[in-house]
Amino acid sequence: MPTTDLAEAEHLLDTLTTPVVVWDFDGLVLASNNSAAALFGYSKAQMRHLTRNMAVHPEDLQDAQARAAARRAGDHTPRHYAQRIVTATGTIRQCACSASVYERNGQIVGTVVEYIDGDRLEQIGGAFARNAALFRELFEMSPVAVFSTGIDHRFEMVNPTARLLLQRPIEELESVTLADVVAPEHADRVATSSGSTGSGVADNVEVPVVRPDGSRRWVHLSLRSWLGPDGEVAGQVGLAQDITQQVMERQAAETAARHDALTGALNRRAFDERVATPVVQNTAVAIIDLNDFKSINDRYGHGVGDEALLAVATALDAVEHVEVYRTGGDEFAVTASGWPAARLERALPRIVPVPGRALRASLAVGAAVAPAGTLLSAAVETADQRMYRAKRARQTALRRSA
Repeated sequence: MPTTDLAEAEHLLDTLTTPVVVWDFDGLVLASNNSAAALFGYSKAQMRHLTRNMAVHPEDLQDAQARAAARRAGDHTPRHYAQRIVTATGTIRQCACSASVYERNGQIVGTVVEYIDGDRLEQIGGAFARNAALFRELFEMSPVAVFSTGIDHRFEMVNPTARLLLQRPIEELESVTLADVVAPEHADRVATSSGSTGSGVADNVEVPVVRPDGSRRWVHLSLRSWLGPDGEVAGQVGLAQDITQQVMERQAAETAARHDALTGALNRRAFDERVATPVVQNTAVAIIDLNDFKSINDRYGHGVGDEALLAVATALDAVEHVEVYRTGGDEFAVTASGWPAARLERALPRIVPVPGRALRASLAVGAAVAPAGTLLSAAVETADQRMYRAKRARQTALRRSA
Protein backbone atom coordinates (compact mmCIF):
# COMPACT_ATOMS: atom_id res chain seq x y z
CA MET A 1 0.00 0.00 0.00
CA PRO A 2 2.04 3.00 -1.23
CA THR A 3 1.00 6.51 -0.08
CA THR A 4 2.67 9.77 0.96
CA ASP A 5 0.16 11.15 3.48
CA LEU A 6 -1.30 9.43 6.58
CA ALA A 7 -4.49 11.47 6.39
CA GLU A 8 -4.91 10.30 2.84
CA ALA A 9 -4.24 6.73 4.00
CA GLU A 10 -6.95 6.96 6.68
CA HIS A 11 -9.39 8.40 4.17
CA LEU A 12 -8.76 5.44 1.86
CA LEU A 13 -9.00 2.94 4.73
CA ASP A 14 -12.37 4.34 5.83
CA THR A 15 -13.82 3.26 2.48
CA LEU A 16 -13.22 -0.37 3.54
CA THR A 17 -15.70 -2.34 5.63
CA THR A 18 -13.09 -4.66 7.12
CA PRO A 19 -10.91 -3.47 10.03
CA VAL A 20 -7.47 -2.31 8.87
CA VAL A 21 -4.56 -0.93 10.90
CA VAL A 22 -1.23 0.39 9.62
CA TRP A 23 1.55 -0.37 12.14
CA ASP A 24 5.07 0.96 12.08
CA PHE A 25 8.05 -1.26 12.88
CA ASP A 26 8.07 -0.14 16.52
CA GLY A 27 4.48 -1.19 17.12
CA LEU A 28 2.79 2.21 16.92
CA VAL A 29 -0.39 2.89 14.91
CA LEU A 30 0.23 5.07 11.85
CA ALA A 31 -3.32 4.89 10.52
CA SER A 32 -6.55 2.97 10.99
CA ASN A 33 -10.15 2.98 9.82
CA ASN A 34 -13.50 3.24 11.57
CA SER A 35 -14.02 -0.52 11.37
CA ALA A 36 -10.72 -1.11 13.23
CA ALA A 37 -11.75 1.39 15.93
CA ALA A 38 -15.02 -0.50 16.38
CA LEU A 39 -13.21 -3.86 16.57
CA PHE A 40 -10.69 -2.70 19.18
CA GLY A 41 -13.29 -0.61 21.08
CA TYR A 42 -11.51 2.76 20.85
CA SER A 43 -12.37 6.07 19.25
CA LYS A 44 -10.42 7.15 16.16
CA ALA A 45 -8.47 9.62 18.34
CA GLN A 46 -7.62 6.89 20.85
CA MET A 47 -6.53 4.51 18.05
CA ARG A 48 -3.62 6.89 17.29
CA HIS A 49 -2.21 6.12 20.76
CA LEU A 50 -2.70 2.35 20.55
CA THR A 51 0.46 0.24 20.67
CA ARG A 52 1.18 -3.33 19.68
CA ASN A 53 1.84 -4.22 23.32
CA MET A 54 -1.67 -3.00 24.22
CA ALA A 55 -3.50 -4.55 21.26
CA VAL A 56 -1.93 -8.01 20.94
CA HIS A 57 -2.49 -10.83 23.43
CA PRO A 58 0.70 -11.39 25.46
CA GLU A 59 1.04 -14.98 24.22
CA ASP A 60 0.98 -13.78 20.58
CA LEU A 61 3.20 -10.73 21.11
CA GLN A 62 6.52 -12.46 20.40
CA ASP A 63 5.33 -13.68 17.01
CA ALA A 64 4.04 -10.19 16.16
CA GLN A 65 7.41 -8.67 17.04
CA ALA A 66 9.23 -11.27 14.94
CA ARG A 67 7.07 -10.43 11.90
CA ALA A 68 7.80 -6.72 12.40
CA ALA A 69 11.52 -7.42 12.58
CA ALA A 70 11.33 -9.43 9.35
CA ARG A 71 9.57 -6.51 7.64
CA ARG A 72 12.24 -4.10 8.86
CA ALA A 73 14.85 -6.46 7.38
CA GLY A 74 13.19 -6.27 3.97
CA ASP A 75 10.63 -9.08 3.90
CA HIS A 76 7.96 -8.08 1.35
CA THR A 77 6.00 -11.34 1.42
CA PRO A 78 2.25 -11.10 2.16
CA ARG A 79 1.50 -13.01 5.38
CA HIS A 80 -1.64 -14.71 6.70
CA TYR A 81 -1.90 -15.75 10.34
CA ALA A 82 -4.17 -16.09 13.37
CA GLN A 83 -3.80 -13.60 16.22
CA ARG A 84 -5.63 -12.82 19.45
CA ILE A 85 -6.27 -9.15 20.12
CA VAL A 86 -7.21 -7.35 23.37
CA THR A 87 -9.97 -4.75 23.13
CA ALA A 88 -10.39 -1.59 25.20
CA THR A 89 -12.63 -3.48 27.65
CA GLY A 90 -10.11 -6.33 28.03
CA THR A 91 -12.11 -8.72 25.83
CA ILE A 92 -9.96 -11.20 23.89
CA ARG A 93 -10.99 -11.73 20.27
CA GLN A 94 -9.59 -14.33 17.89
CA CYS A 95 -8.82 -12.81 14.48
CA ALA A 96 -7.56 -13.96 11.10
CA CYS A 97 -5.00 -11.46 9.83
CA SER A 98 -3.65 -10.63 6.37
CA ALA A 99 -0.54 -8.43 6.33
CA SER A 100 1.35 -6.63 3.58
CA VAL A 101 4.00 -3.92 3.42
CA TYR A 102 3.21 -0.21 3.86
CA GLU A 103 5.25 2.25 1.77
CA ARG A 104 5.66 5.99 2.26
CA ASN A 105 7.72 8.18 -0.07
CA GLY A 106 9.03 5.04 -1.75
CA GLN A 107 10.25 3.52 1.52
CA ILE A 108 8.78 0.56 3.43
CA VAL A 109 7.95 1.94 6.87
CA GLY A 110 5.43 -0.51 8.27
CA THR A 111 2.77 -3.16 7.79
CA VAL A 112 -0.86 -2.97 6.72
CA VAL A 113 -2.92 -5.54 8.65
CA GLU A 114 -6.49 -6.52 7.85
CA TYR A 115 -8.41 -8.18 10.70
CA ILE A 116 -11.38 -10.56 10.46
CA ASP A 117 -12.79 -11.41 13.87
CA GLY A 118 -14.03 -14.82 14.97
CA ASP A 119 -17.74 -14.05 14.61
CA ARG A 120 -17.20 -13.03 11.01
CA LEU A 121 -15.09 -16.13 10.44
CA GLU A 122 -17.98 -18.32 11.56
CA GLN A 123 -20.25 -16.62 9.03
CA ILE A 124 -17.64 -17.04 6.30
CA GLY A 125 -17.08 -20.64 7.38
CA GLY A 126 -20.75 -21.50 6.88
CA ALA A 127 -20.74 -19.96 3.40
CA PHE A 128 -17.46 -21.67 2.63
CA ALA A 129 -18.88 -25.04 3.64
CA ARG A 130 -21.81 -24.56 1.27
CA ASN A 131 -19.51 -23.41 -1.52
CA ALA A 132 -17.11 -26.29 -0.85
CA ALA A 133 -19.94 -28.80 -1.31
CA LEU A 134 -20.93 -27.10 -4.57
CA PHE A 135 -17.32 -27.07 -5.71
CA ARG A 136 -17.02 -30.78 -4.99
CA GLU A 137 -20.06 -31.51 -7.14
CA LEU A 138 -18.70 -29.42 -10.00
CA PHE A 139 -15.28 -31.04 -9.57
CA GLU A 140 -16.72 -34.55 -9.82
CA MET A 141 -19.05 -33.75 -12.74
CA SER A 142 -16.65 -31.65 -14.85
CA PRO A 143 -16.12 -32.99 -18.40
CA VAL A 144 -12.65 -31.41 -18.22
CA ALA A 145 -9.85 -33.15 -16.31
CA VAL A 146 -9.20 -31.22 -13.07
CA PHE A 147 -6.43 -31.94 -10.58
CA SER A 148 -4.21 -30.48 -7.91
CA THR A 149 -0.70 -31.32 -6.76
CA GLY A 150 1.14 -30.74 -3.50
CA ILE A 151 4.47 -29.11 -2.77
CA ASP A 152 6.19 -32.41 -3.72
CA HIS A 153 4.41 -32.24 -7.12
CA ARG A 154 2.49 -35.45 -6.43
CA PHE A 155 -1.18 -35.59 -7.34
CA GLU A 156 -3.62 -34.88 -4.51
CA MET A 157 -7.11 -34.21 -5.91
CA VAL A 158 -7.95 -35.85 -9.26
CA ASN A 159 -11.46 -35.82 -10.68
CA PRO A 160 -13.03 -38.79 -12.55
CA THR A 161 -12.40 -37.23 -15.99
CA ALA A 162 -8.69 -36.90 -15.21
CA ARG A 163 -8.49 -40.49 -13.96
CA LEU A 164 -10.20 -41.69 -17.15
CA LEU A 165 -7.86 -39.62 -19.31
CA LEU A 166 -4.76 -40.97 -17.58
CA GLN A 167 -6.18 -44.49 -17.16
CA ARG A 168 -4.84 -44.63 -13.61
CA PRO A 169 -6.62 -45.13 -10.26
CA ILE A 170 -6.37 -42.42 -7.63
CA GLU A 171 -4.20 -44.65 -5.42
CA GLU A 172 -1.57 -44.83 -8.15
CA LEU A 173 -1.79 -41.13 -9.04
CA GLU A 174 -1.15 -40.12 -5.43
CA SER A 175 2.30 -41.71 -5.69
CA VAL A 176 3.39 -40.04 -8.97
CA THR A 177 3.99 -36.49 -10.18
CA LEU A 178 2.65 -34.65 -13.20
CA ALA A 179 6.05 -35.01 -14.87
CA ASP A 180 5.79 -38.80 -14.41
CA VAL A 181 2.68 -39.05 -16.60
CA VAL A 182 3.90 -36.66 -19.31
CA ALA A 183 5.95 -38.10 -22.18
CA PRO A 184 9.64 -37.94 -21.12
CA GLU A 185 10.68 -35.69 -24.00
CA HIS A 186 8.10 -33.11 -22.89
CA ALA A 187 8.45 -33.39 -19.09
CA ASP A 188 10.74 -30.35 -18.88
CA ARG A 189 7.97 -28.18 -20.37
CA VAL A 190 5.82 -28.99 -17.34
CA ALA A 191 8.65 -28.54 -14.84
CA THR A 192 9.64 -25.10 -16.21
CA SER A 193 6.18 -23.73 -16.95
CA SER A 194 5.32 -20.41 -15.28
CA GLY A 195 2.43 -22.19 -13.58
CA SER A 196 4.89 -24.32 -11.64
CA THR A 197 7.31 -21.59 -10.59
CA GLY A 198 5.11 -19.47 -8.34
CA SER A 199 4.74 -16.61 -10.80
CA GLY A 200 0.99 -16.63 -10.22
CA VAL A 201 0.46 -16.69 -13.99
CA ALA A 202 -1.45 -19.56 -15.56
CA ASP A 203 0.62 -21.39 -18.16
CA ASN A 204 -0.85 -23.22 -21.15
CA VAL A 205 1.08 -25.99 -22.86
CA GLU A 206 0.26 -28.86 -25.21
CA VAL A 207 1.93 -32.12 -24.18
CA PRO A 208 1.31 -35.85 -24.64
CA VAL A 209 0.52 -37.92 -21.55
CA VAL A 210 1.48 -41.59 -21.43
CA ARG A 211 -0.96 -44.20 -20.19
CA PRO A 212 0.13 -47.42 -18.43
CA ASP A 213 -0.35 -49.42 -21.68
CA GLY A 214 2.11 -47.08 -23.46
CA SER A 215 -0.53 -45.28 -25.53
CA ARG A 216 -0.44 -41.50 -25.69
CA ARG A 217 -3.07 -38.78 -25.58
CA TRP A 218 -2.34 -35.15 -26.36
CA VAL A 219 -3.72 -32.67 -23.81
CA HIS A 220 -4.04 -28.91 -23.54
CA LEU A 221 -2.73 -28.30 -20.03
CA SER A 222 -3.44 -25.16 -17.99
CA LEU A 223 -1.34 -24.90 -14.82
CA ARG A 224 -1.28 -22.38 -12.03
CA SER A 225 0.58 -22.42 -8.73
CA TRP A 226 -1.19 -21.73 -5.45
CA LEU A 227 0.41 -20.19 -2.39
CA GLY A 228 0.27 -21.37 1.19
CA PRO A 229 -0.17 -19.15 4.28
CA ASP A 230 3.55 -18.37 4.25
CA GLY A 231 3.36 -16.94 0.75
CA GLU A 232 5.41 -19.80 -0.70
CA VAL A 233 4.32 -22.15 -3.50
CA ALA A 234 2.32 -24.98 -1.94
CA GLY A 235 1.29 -26.82 -5.09
CA GLN A 236 -0.48 -26.50 -8.42
CA VAL A 237 -3.98 -26.63 -9.79
CA GLY A 238 -4.50 -27.74 -13.34
CA LEU A 239 -6.99 -28.38 -16.12
CA ALA A 240 -6.34 -30.86 -18.92
CA GLN A 241 -8.42 -31.27 -22.07
CA ASP A 242 -7.94 -34.15 -24.50
CA ILE A 243 -6.96 -32.63 -27.87
CA THR A 244 -5.60 -35.79 -29.49
CA GLN A 245 -7.96 -35.56 -32.46
CA GLN A 246 -7.16 -31.89 -33.06
CA VAL A 247 -3.41 -32.57 -32.87
CA MET A 248 -3.68 -35.48 -35.30
CA GLU A 249 -5.68 -33.37 -37.75
CA ARG A 250 -3.20 -30.51 -37.41
CA GLN A 251 -0.21 -32.82 -37.93
CA ALA A 252 -1.92 -34.38 -40.95
CA ALA A 253 -2.49 -30.92 -42.41
CA GLU A 254 1.13 -29.93 -41.75
CA THR A 255 2.35 -33.17 -43.34
CA ALA A 256 0.13 -32.65 -46.38
CA ALA A 257 1.40 -29.09 -46.75
CA ARG A 258 5.01 -30.33 -46.97
CA HIS A 259 4.55 -33.53 -48.99
CA ASP A 260 3.75 -34.28 -52.60
CA ALA A 261 0.30 -35.87 -52.92
CA LEU A 262 1.29 -38.22 -55.76
CA THR A 263 4.63 -39.61 -54.64
CA GLY A 264 4.64 -38.97 -50.88
CA ALA A 265 8.04 -37.30 -51.21
CA LEU A 266 8.71 -33.93 -49.56
CA ASN A 267 7.53 -31.11 -51.82
CA ARG A 268 8.96 -27.88 -53.18
CA ARG A 269 7.91 -25.92 -50.11
CA ALA A 270 9.83 -28.30 -47.86
CA PHE A 271 12.86 -28.12 -50.17
CA ASP A 272 12.84 -24.31 -50.16
CA GLU A 273 12.78 -24.40 -46.32
CA ARG A 274 15.73 -26.81 -46.37
CA VAL A 275 17.68 -24.60 -48.78
CA ALA A 276 17.06 -21.53 -46.63
CA THR A 277 18.45 -23.20 -43.47
CA PRO A 278 22.22 -23.35 -42.89
CA VAL A 279 23.47 -26.94 -42.79
CA VAL A 280 24.98 -28.20 -39.53
CA GLN A 281 27.50 -30.44 -41.29
CA ASN A 282 28.76 -30.91 -44.84
CA THR A 283 25.69 -31.90 -46.84
CA ALA A 284 25.46 -33.38 -50.31
CA VAL A 285 22.57 -32.40 -52.57
CA ALA A 286 21.60 -34.05 -55.85
CA ILE A 287 19.31 -32.65 -58.53
CA ILE A 288 17.55 -35.33 -60.59
CA ASP A 289 15.54 -35.07 -63.78
CA LEU A 290 13.63 -37.79 -65.65
CA ASN A 291 14.95 -38.09 -69.19
CA ASP A 292 12.31 -37.96 -71.97
CA PHE A 293 9.44 -37.72 -69.47
CA LYS A 294 7.33 -35.84 -72.03
CA SER A 295 7.71 -38.79 -74.42
CA ILE A 296 6.42 -41.17 -71.72
CA ASN A 297 3.32 -39.02 -71.19
CA ASP A 298 2.74 -38.62 -74.94
CA ARG A 299 3.18 -42.30 -75.75
CA TYR A 300 1.63 -44.03 -72.73
CA GLY A 301 -0.60 -41.35 -71.21
CA HIS A 302 -0.39 -39.29 -68.03
CA GLY A 303 -1.52 -42.20 -65.86
CA VAL A 304 1.59 -44.17 -66.80
CA GLY A 305 3.63 -40.99 -66.38
CA ASP A 306 2.37 -40.78 -62.80
CA GLU A 307 3.36 -44.43 -62.27
CA ALA A 308 6.86 -43.59 -63.49
CA LEU A 309 7.13 -40.65 -61.09
CA LEU A 310 5.98 -42.83 -58.19
CA ALA A 311 8.51 -45.54 -59.16
CA VAL A 312 11.33 -42.98 -59.21
CA ALA A 313 10.34 -41.51 -55.83
CA THR A 314 10.20 -45.01 -54.34
CA ALA A 315 13.62 -45.92 -55.75
CA LEU A 316 15.20 -42.72 -54.43
CA ASP A 317 13.61 -43.20 -51.01
CA ALA A 318 15.08 -46.70 -50.84
CA VAL A 319 18.55 -45.12 -50.51
CA GLU A 320 19.28 -45.03 -46.79
CA HIS A 321 19.93 -41.83 -44.82
CA VAL A 322 18.67 -39.41 -47.48
CA GLU A 323 15.74 -37.02 -47.82
CA VAL A 324 13.80 -37.07 -51.08
CA TYR A 325 11.95 -34.07 -52.53
CA ARG A 326 9.79 -33.72 -55.63
CA THR A 327 10.60 -30.17 -56.69
CA GLY A 328 8.78 -30.00 -60.03
CA GLY A 329 6.86 -32.00 -62.60
CA ASP A 330 9.65 -34.47 -63.41
CA GLU A 331 12.33 -33.08 -61.11
CA PHE A 332 13.54 -34.41 -57.78
CA ALA A 333 16.17 -33.41 -55.23
CA VAL A 334 17.94 -35.56 -52.66
CA THR A 335 19.97 -34.40 -49.65
CA ALA A 336 22.32 -36.42 -47.46
CA SER A 337 23.94 -34.93 -44.36
CA GLY A 338 27.62 -35.78 -43.88
CA TRP A 339 28.03 -37.28 -47.37
CA PRO A 340 30.44 -36.19 -50.11
CA ALA A 341 28.91 -35.52 -53.53
CA ALA A 342 30.55 -38.58 -55.13
CA ARG A 343 29.00 -40.95 -52.59
CA LEU A 344 25.52 -39.56 -53.18
CA GLU A 345 25.95 -39.77 -56.98
CA ARG A 346 27.02 -43.43 -56.71
CA ALA A 347 24.13 -44.29 -54.41
CA LEU A 348 21.40 -42.91 -56.69
CA PRO A 349 19.93 -45.09 -59.48
CA ARG A 350 20.10 -44.06 -63.13
CA ILE A 351 17.52 -46.54 -64.45
CA VAL A 352 14.24 -47.24 -62.63
CA PRO A 353 11.83 -49.98 -63.80
CA VAL A 354 8.14 -49.02 -63.69
CA PRO A 355 6.31 -51.89 -61.95
CA GLY A 356 3.87 -53.76 -64.20
CA ARG A 357 5.12 -51.98 -67.32
CA ALA A 358 7.64 -52.79 -70.00
CA LEU A 359 9.11 -49.41 -69.28
CA ARG A 360 12.17 -48.04 -67.52
CA ALA A 361 12.63 -44.44 -66.44
CA SER A 362 16.04 -42.89 -67.11
CA LEU A 363 17.47 -40.36 -64.66
CA ALA A 364 19.99 -37.53 -65.12
CA VAL A 365 21.84 -36.79 -61.87
CA GLY A 366 24.12 -33.99 -60.70
CA ALA A 367 25.47 -33.54 -57.17
CA ALA A 368 27.45 -31.04 -55.09
CA VAL A 369 28.28 -30.35 -51.43
CA ALA A 370 27.37 -27.45 -49.16
CA PRO A 371 30.01 -26.94 -46.41
CA ALA A 372 28.86 -26.87 -42.78
CA GLY A 373 27.39 -23.54 -41.73
CA THR A 374 26.39 -22.50 -45.26
CA LEU A 375 23.16 -22.56 -47.21
CA LEU A 376 22.41 -25.24 -49.78
CA SER A 377 21.63 -22.68 -52.48
CA ALA A 378 25.11 -22.56 -54.06
CA ALA A 379 25.41 -26.36 -54.01
CA VAL A 380 21.93 -26.68 -55.57
CA GLU A 381 22.98 -24.40 -58.44
CA THR A 382 26.16 -26.41 -59.00
CA ALA A 383 24.30 -29.73 -58.83
CA ASP A 384 21.71 -28.42 -61.29
CA GLN A 385 24.43 -27.49 -63.78
CA ARG A 386 26.02 -30.93 -63.42
CA MET A 387 22.64 -32.59 -63.94
CA TYR A 388 22.15 -30.72 -67.22
CA ARG A 389 25.65 -31.70 -68.33
CA ALA A 390 24.76 -35.34 -67.64
CA LYS A 391 21.53 -34.86 -69.62
CA ARG A 392 23.38 -33.39 -72.61
CA ALA A 393 26.02 -36.13 -72.47
CA ARG A 394 23.27 -38.78 -72.64
CA GLN A 395 21.66 -37.04 -75.64
CA THR A 396 25.03 -36.87 -77.41
CA ALA A 397 25.64 -40.56 -76.72
CA LEU A 398 22.21 -41.48 -78.08
CA ARG A 399 22.77 -39.50 -81.29
CA ARG A 400 26.12 -41.19 -81.87
CA SER A 401 24.63 -44.64 -81.37
CA ALA A 402 21.69 -43.94 -83.69
